[in-house]
Amino acid sequence: MTWLAFEHERRHPAVYAVPGRIDGVARTLVSIGDFSRMTHLTVKALRYYHEVGVLEPCSIDPDSAYRRYATDQVPIAQVVKRLRALDMPIDDVREVVTTPGVDARNRAIAAHLRRMEEQLAATSAAVASLRSLLDPAVSSPVAVSFHTGAQQAALAIDEELNMADVGGWLVEALTELLAEADQVGARRAGVPGTLFYPELFERGRGRLVAFVPVRERSQADIRSERAHWFELPAGDTAVMMHEGAHRDMDMTYGALGSWVAERAIGVAGPIREDFVTSQLDTEREQDFRTEISWPVFRAT
Repeated sequence: MTWLAFEHERRHPAVYAVPGRIDGVARTLVSIGDFSRMTHLTVKALRYYHEVGVLEPCSIDPDSAYRRYATDQVPIAQVVKRLRALDMPIDDVREVVTTPGVDARNRAIAAHLRRMEEQLAATSAAVASLRSLLDPAVSSPVAVSFHTGAQQAALAIDEELNMADVGGWLVEALTELLAEADQVGARRAGVPGTLFYPELFERGRGRLVAFVPVRERSQADIRSERAHWFELPAGDTAVMMHEGAHRDMDMTYGALGSWVAERAIGVAGPIREDFVTSQLDTEREQDFRTEISWPVFRAT
């Protein structure tokens, strides 16, 4: 029986009465050693769960300080054991076992399971990326082209961020910019993108500009408090297409940056990403296409 079912049984004992079991008798108390054997939790673990308020003994002898547990605490101990096996933090376990109401406890457990699923997906993706790095056969040749860009008008949101916050911020900012461009009647001149300034990589915090290129500035008023008109810088860039999930973008950055460094043509300036196909267009990560532009100097 699960702990949640046990709670229901405790409140409605008649519903769960079964032949061969005596109901309605006093709780049976056992020593911590017996309780350990019943639950497969070590005595050390039981003492720890008592200290942190997760699983307190039913009684403590005032003279000997011996802990005694009730047999009806076994289901709770089994739940605690399984939650810890799922790496649930001890504070969250305490929340589950002390929160009144089955629905609230189920929500706490479901939230942790979702976090675990996300961690598992991230771990699987990291393993796949590492395998591709270790397998030379998976590597593809570096395909780099040059592009000379003229200054171009754009609707943009400019902010200083921590690197860890970039992903969520970008989706929100670009969604806002696309809606604002349509609202003011600005004709787009390309796909949305971002300028990453050097300090963001070097210090973990720096300037980021999300943008939507337009043919010309609209005369209509911008309603968004964050959006403003911006001029994308002109200049030469070495360009490489990244295919697939953004979490593997460092592999393309490494290949492109190495190609530029080997030719000693890199110059200072932001790196530009143009989202040809992104999560704004599809949920299929394998279909993502991001054009990465590295600033360079071309003598000819």
